[in-house]
Amino acid sequence: MGSPALFSQTDIDTIDQRYFILMEATAHVIVLCSRYTGHQWLMQRDTHGGVRLSHRHSSRDPWHPQAYRCSGPHTLFAALHVIRSHDAYVLHTVRIK
Repeated sequence: MGSPALFSQTDIDTIDQRYFILMEATAHVIVLCSRYTGHQWLMQRDTHGGVRLSHRHSSRDPWHPQAYRCSGPHTLFAALHVIRSHDAYVLHTVRIK
């Protein structure tokens, strides 16, 4: 089994900081906070270069894995899309309550 792939500075630079607060960004982990929901997201590379995604509602909560499906590999772009889709769902749910 190989070592996890690393996030590059180019990966980090593609994150829209108008949408996300960049809480931590290293070669091994990226932690984001959505400016719209306040939810926090942990991204880590797996040994195949894919992105594992975990989620919590606030810093007091434990991380839980966020399963996601996409048509291609689990890329950083796909993970960011999942986060935005999750935000849209949360914001829509809050609006209809």
